[in-house]
Amino acid sequence: AEILAEAGLEAPSLPAVRSMIGDGARVLIERALVAIDRPAGPAAVDQLFARFRERYAEVPCRRSEPYPGARDLLVRQRAAGFRLGLCTNKPQGATDGLLRALDIDGYFDAVIGGDALPGIRKPDPAHLAAVLDRLAVKPAAAVMVGDSRNDLLTARGLGIPCILVSFG
Repeated sequence: AEILAEAGLEAPSLPAVRSMIGDGARVLIERALVAIDRPAGPAAVDQLFARFRERYAEVPCRRSEPYPGARDLLVRQRAAGFRLGLCTNKPQGATDGLLRALDIDGYFDAVIGGDALPGIRKPDPAHLAAVLDRLAVKPAAAVMVGDSRNDLLTARGLGIPCILVSFG
Protein backbone atom coordinates (compact mmCIF):
# COMPACT_ATOMS: atom_id res chain seq x y z
CA ALA A 1 0.00 0.00 0.00
CA GLU A 2 2.81 2.42 0.89
CA ILE A 3 4.61 1.76 -2.39
CA LEU A 4 1.48 2.47 -4.41
CA ALA A 5 0.83 5.63 -2.41
CA GLU A 6 4.39 6.82 -3.14
CA ALA A 7 3.60 6.36 -6.82
CA GLY A 8 0.45 8.46 -6.47
CA LEU A 9 -1.90 5.48 -6.68
CA GLU A 10 -4.72 4.56 -4.35
CA ALA A 11 -4.01 1.24 -2.68
CA PRO A 12 -6.54 -1.51 -2.06
CA SER A 13 -7.75 -1.91 1.52
CA LEU A 14 -5.56 -3.79 3.99
CA PRO A 15 -7.95 -6.80 4.05
CA ALA A 16 -7.88 -6.86 0.23
CA VAL A 17 -4.08 -6.71 0.20
CA ARG A 18 -3.87 -9.54 2.74
CA SER A 19 -6.00 -11.70 0.43
CA MET A 20 -3.47 -11.11 -2.39
CA ILE A 21 -0.45 -12.38 -0.45
CA GLY A 22 1.01 -15.71 -1.42
CA ASP A 23 3.39 -15.69 -4.36
CA GLY A 24 5.93 -13.05 -3.43
CA ALA A 25 6.01 -9.28 -3.32
CA ARG A 26 6.30 -8.80 -7.08
CA VAL A 27 3.12 -10.79 -7.69
CA LEU A 28 1.45 -8.95 -4.80
CA ILE A 29 2.21 -5.64 -6.54
CA GLU A 30 0.81 -6.96 -9.83
CA ARG A 31 -2.37 -8.13 -8.08
CA ALA A 32 -2.78 -4.82 -6.27
CA LEU A 33 -2.43 -2.89 -9.53
CA VAL A 34 -5.08 -5.06 -11.17
CA ALA A 35 -7.35 -4.60 -8.14
CA ILE A 36 -7.25 -0.82 -8.56
CA ASP A 37 -7.73 -1.10 -12.36
CA ARG A 38 -4.17 0.06 -13.06
CA PRO A 39 -2.42 -3.00 -14.48
CA ALA A 40 1.15 -2.22 -15.44
CA GLY A 41 3.82 -3.66 -17.68
CA PRO A 42 6.90 -5.49 -16.45
CA ALA A 43 9.11 -2.37 -16.33
CA ALA A 44 6.68 -0.45 -14.12
CA VAL A 45 6.18 -3.46 -11.84
CA ASP A 46 9.96 -3.91 -11.64
CA GLN A 47 10.32 -0.29 -10.53
CA LEU A 48 7.66 -0.66 -7.83
CA PHE A 49 9.17 -3.98 -6.74
CA ALA A 50 12.65 -2.44 -6.44
CA ARG A 51 11.21 0.29 -4.21
CA PHE A 52 9.35 -2.33 -2.16
CA ARG A 53 12.61 -4.21 -1.57
CA GLU A 54 14.36 -1.02 -0.48
CA ARG A 55 11.59 -0.17 1.99
CA TYR A 56 11.37 -3.73 3.27
CA ALA A 57 15.13 -3.91 3.85
CA GLU A 58 15.00 -0.62 5.77
CA VAL A 59 12.24 -1.76 8.13
CA PRO A 60 11.36 -5.45 7.67
CA CYS A 61 8.99 -5.61 10.62
CA ARG A 62 6.25 -3.00 10.43
CA ARG A 63 3.18 -5.10 11.13
CA SER A 64 4.68 -8.57 11.30
CA GLU A 65 4.50 -10.76 14.35
CA PRO A 66 4.81 -14.49 14.90
CA TYR A 67 1.60 -16.45 14.64
CA PRO A 68 0.01 -17.11 18.04
CA GLY A 69 1.81 -20.05 19.64
CA ALA A 70 4.64 -20.04 17.09
CA ARG A 71 7.37 -18.96 19.53
CA ASP A 72 6.27 -21.63 22.04
CA LEU A 73 6.38 -24.23 19.28
CA LEU A 74 9.90 -23.19 18.32
CA VAL A 75 11.01 -23.41 21.95
CA ARG A 76 9.47 -26.89 22.37
CA GLN A 77 10.92 -28.20 19.11
CA ARG A 78 14.41 -26.98 19.95
CA ALA A 79 14.13 -28.41 23.48
CA ALA A 80 13.14 -31.76 21.96
CA GLY A 81 16.35 -31.72 19.89
CA PHE A 82 14.92 -30.88 16.47
CA ARG A 83 17.05 -28.92 14.03
CA LEU A 84 14.98 -26.14 12.50
CA GLY A 85 15.38 -24.53 9.11
CA LEU A 86 13.57 -21.82 7.26
CA CYS A 87 12.87 -21.91 3.53
CA THR A 88 11.33 -18.63 2.35
CA ASN A 89 10.92 -16.71 -0.86
CA LYS A 90 11.50 -13.44 1.00
CA PRO A 91 14.91 -11.93 0.19
CA GLN A 92 17.71 -13.18 2.46
CA GLY A 93 18.60 -9.80 3.95
CA ALA A 94 15.00 -8.91 4.71
CA THR A 95 14.41 -12.38 6.18
CA ASP A 96 17.40 -12.08 8.48
CA GLY A 97 16.26 -8.61 9.58
CA LEU A 98 12.70 -9.78 10.18
CA LEU A 99 13.82 -12.77 12.26
CA ARG A 100 16.05 -10.49 14.37
CA ALA A 101 13.27 -7.92 14.80
CA LEU A 102 10.86 -10.65 15.94
CA ASP A 103 13.59 -12.09 18.21
CA ILE A 104 13.26 -15.58 16.74
CA ASP A 105 16.46 -15.76 14.70
CA GLY A 106 18.20 -17.92 17.32
CA TYR A 107 15.79 -20.81 16.79
CA PHE A 108 16.86 -21.60 13.24
CA ASP A 109 19.96 -23.57 12.28
CA ALA A 110 19.59 -22.78 8.56
CA VAL A 111 17.80 -19.96 6.77
CA ILE A 112 17.73 -19.66 2.99
CA GLY A 113 15.90 -16.75 1.40
CA GLY A 114 14.42 -16.53 -2.06
CA ASP A 115 17.40 -14.70 -3.55
CA ALA A 116 20.14 -16.80 -1.92
CA LEU A 117 20.18 -19.54 -4.56
CA PRO A 118 20.34 -18.18 -8.12
CA GLY A 119 17.22 -19.22 -10.03
CA ILE A 120 15.94 -21.44 -7.22
CA ARG A 121 13.00 -20.58 -4.98
CA LYS A 122 9.84 -22.27 -3.76
CA PRO A 123 8.04 -24.22 -5.12
CA ASP A 124 11.28 -25.61 -6.57
CA PRO A 125 12.13 -28.49 -4.19
CA ALA A 126 15.83 -27.65 -4.60
CA HIS A 127 15.22 -24.68 -2.31
CA LEU A 128 14.05 -26.93 0.53
CA ALA A 129 16.75 -29.49 -0.30
CA ALA A 130 19.39 -26.77 0.24
CA VAL A 131 17.95 -26.01 3.69
CA LEU A 132 18.00 -29.71 4.59
CA ASP A 133 21.59 -30.00 3.32
CA ARG A 134 22.64 -27.17 5.65
CA LEU A 135 20.85 -28.91 8.49
CA ALA A 136 22.48 -32.26 7.58
CA VAL A 137 18.98 -33.78 7.60
CA LYS A 138 17.81 -36.33 5.05
CA PRO A 139 14.40 -35.71 3.43
CA ALA A 140 13.12 -38.96 4.98
CA ALA A 141 13.67 -37.45 8.44
CA ALA A 142 12.11 -34.06 7.66
CA VAL A 143 8.70 -32.44 7.90
CA MET A 144 7.82 -29.11 6.36
CA VAL A 145 5.51 -26.69 8.15
CA GLY A 146 4.03 -24.04 5.93
CA ASP A 147 1.16 -21.73 5.19
CA SER A 148 0.80 -21.72 1.41
CA ARG A 149 0.24 -23.78 -1.70
CA ASN A 150 3.90 -23.18 -2.62
CA ASP A 151 4.96 -24.78 0.66
CA LEU A 152 2.86 -27.84 -0.10
CA LEU A 153 4.23 -28.10 -3.65
CA THR A 154 7.79 -27.71 -2.38
CA ALA A 155 7.39 -30.49 0.19
CA ARG A 156 5.65 -32.79 -2.30
CA GLY A 157 8.41 -32.16 -4.83
CA LEU A 158 10.94 -33.44 -2.32
CA GLY A 159 8.66 -36.25 -1.12
CA ILE A 160 8.39 -35.11 2.49
CA PRO A 161 5.30 -34.66 4.66
CA CYS A 162 3.90 -31.16 5.02
CA ILE A 163 1.81 -29.61 7.77
CA LEU A 164 -0.08 -26.55 6.59
CA VAL A 165 -1.78 -23.93 8.71
CA SER A 166 -4.93 -22.43 7.26
CA PHE A 167 -4.37 -18.88 8.49
CA GLY A 168 -1.20 -17.91 6.64
